Amino acid sequence: MSKKVVFLLRELSGYFVSCIQYWRKDYHGEVWVVYWPTNQEAPFQWTLDANINWVEKKEFLENDNQDVFWREIQHFFVAGWGDQDYNGIVKEYRRIPKTILFDTQWNPNWKMQLGRFWLYFKIIRHFNSAWVPGNRQLDLATKLFFKSNQIFSHFYVGDQLLFDQPKAKDTTSDSTLNIVYAGRLIHEKGILPLITRFIETITDHPSLNWHLHICGTGPLQNDCPLHDSVTYHGFVQPKELAVILQKMDLFVLPSLYEPWGVVVHEAAFAGLPLLVSDAVGAADAFVENDKNGWVFDQGDLSAIIHGIRRFSQLAPELRQSMSDHSKMLARLVVLDSWSLSANKIIGD
Repeated sequence: MSKKVVFLLRELSGYFVSCIQYWRKDYHGEVWVVYWPTNQEAPFQWTLDANINWVEKKEFLENDNQDVFWREIQHFFVAGWGDQDYNGIVKEYRRIPKTILFDTQWNPNWKMQLGRFWLYFKIIRHFNSAWVPGNRQLDLATKLFFKSNQIFSHFYVGDQLLFDQPKAKDTTSDSTLNIVYAGRLIHEKGILPLITRFIETITDHPSLNWHLHICGTGPLQNDCPLHDSVTYHGFVQPKELAVILQKMDLFVLPSLYEPWGVVVHEAAFAGLPLLVSDAVGAADAFVENDKNGWVFDQGDLSAIIHGIRRFSQLAPELRQSMSDHSKMLARLVVLDSWSLSANKIIGD
């Protein structure tokens, strides 16, 4: 029987596509990726590897040969525990090794303390292992009764290949401090308060030569205020985002809720100093205070402005040192890290 692995996912993401296509080059079995329809707010465009079977969930579930298909599976991976159709597959095909993928952070409140037992008996007990992005998710995996040898890291990895050819910074306005945010325009990202406070700050202090760049779309886009010192780039494809990031000076992510945040990894690959909230899971891996940026309390807008001002006053050599440190941290986790975890899980 030929080897075959299946990923049951939610929406496709650029970083997942990059990771699995990179890994697939050295995997000598069939790979199937089942996914939800594309989110129209994030119309990513990819060149999908024809050696991988890409199937939308509805089409996959309508296949009449499900039993035959699953008897040939070596391993399958499931994104989270919230899709009831996927949960049904997990429970029905109990003998097949399976791995759960999740980015939920452990929170020691009473709801999660009790909920972990309910979740374990409802679905988690049917999984053999967990594959998570970082330490906060590893803590939850442990609380869900996975043993240390059943937990694997680096499920979310930025694509370093997008940054292998450094782009020259725009030198037409060297005195301008260019700050960039990349993500959806939703409440959880804390983006609207950031834009509002940013505009208030430069209005009160006209001598500040700061410019905020916003990359992304979402429900709040019509509420975002217009200003000469704020540029809205709209939705940008991953390759375009890599070019934009490498022209910036500082990255900011003010999220109120951010289980991980692959864009932090990408900004680090671009050599950007990072200013992110403590809600961002990726901060644990890619931000070291005073070395390549700062982590501030979520919702603390004054801390964000203070961080921008602090960075703006640094000497060029200190800015370069922060940039170099970001690149160093970013390259501790690369596409090969994802491949190594995948191979360990399936026993290759």
